[in-house]
Amino acid sequence: MAYGTNTISPGAFGYALNFSSTTSYFQAQCFTMTKGSNSSYSFSIWVNPSISGGGGSVIHLSTSQNGNGNCYDPLVFTVTGELVAQTMQSGPSVYSLLGPVLPINTWTHVAIVISPANGMRLYVNGQLSALTSGAGGVNIFAYTNPAYITLANESPLGPSGSVGCKNGSIPIVPGAFAGALDEFRLYNRELTSQEVCVLANL
Repeated sequence: MAYGTNTISPGAFGYALNFSSTTSYFQAQCFTMTKGSNSSYSFSIWVNPSISGGGGSVIHLSTSQNGNGNCYDPLVFTVTGELVAQTMQSGPSVYSLLGPVLPINTWTHVAIVISPANGMRLYVNGQLSALTSGAGGVNIFAYTNPAYITLANESPLGPSGSVGCKNGSIPIVPGAFAGALDEFRLYNRELTSQEVCVLANL
């Protein structure tokens, strides 16, 4: 469900949600694919930032509806506009990958693919942008309850509402995302590079 100052705007396909206030967000629950340390999963989303820099959470994952609990941002921006992909590992700790600066007022397809065997990979417009180093994978954190996924913010209360969430080694700026999001998809498996390419070229 969408909350705050949201408008419907032209999307990458059809229509998209445009987020324009510090308390705008979309949230859904019961993403049980995050259960189990041996789970593989993938995110796919079209992103259209309206400003350059300043940060912002594109995807936020939490065990509490208010954005707290065991929480982190799988997809978020730095203060200078670089895209950062993250995954929570057992511990819990967060592993992060640095991506490119996304152009403003332009639709960009972003995919994150995570598996215990192959680690984490970040794709931008169907092309591999960053991946975990070495042959090993990641030790994915096991959620004991279905998680909430919040788009375009880290908390229903805005940037100040989510506290104590985990971040990786790359400095990020969680909080309200300014721009439009479209075609968010979540998979309880590891997408292949060919599948990511198809999603980026629909």
